[in-house]
Amino acid sequence: TFDYATHFPSSPRAFEFSNNKAVLLTVEKAVNIWLRRNRQNWAYSTERGYNSMLTTYILPLWGRLRLSDFKAALFKDWS
Repeated sequence: TFDYATHFPSSPRAFEFSNNKAVLLTVEKAVNIWLRRNRQNWAYSTERGYNSMLTTYILPLWGRLRLSDFKAALFKDWS
């Protein structure tokens, strides 16, 4: 099957047309998308707690890792 991102990885539209978005997204980008979508539903203390956990643990360890490379074993080994 044709995957746009494989053939045109530098294209600004690669993410939009890709069949495998996990190859293009880093953990940090995915977290930022998730935060934008959900933060309006949280109390201030919840958002503060999530931001603290993300900036202290998650992003320093795995922020630059591609989602396609993140495996449950990484998290299990850490915890």
